[in-house]
Amino acid sequence: MGTAVGAVADSGAGGLLAALKDAGVDEADANVYVEGVRRGWTLVSAPIEDNDTSRVEAALDRGGGVNATARGTIYRQEGWTAFDQNAPLDLDDGVGRTL
Repeated sequence: MGTAVGAVADSGAGGLLAALKDAGVDEADANVYVEGVRRGWTLVSAPIEDNDTSRVEAALDRGGGVNATARGTIYRQEGWTAFDQNAPLDLDDGVGRTL
């Protein structure tokens, strides 16, 4: 089974980072997902069969899912390097949405 992850808010972001890494999510990707949660987005994760990955990703895209790779690039352009639960929170998420 694979895991489909679409950036969408959850609490306990520090624990979320560990849970994602424990589930096999790449550390760099996990940091982007959790930073998105910290900034007010929601993370959706679901166990799916590997052959369903494209279909699930398409459904998330149709529903307004966020491209985590592109979002990570935006965060890094702002000077972000990794999730830090103690970092000050900028109310502008860098993609034209003020929280």
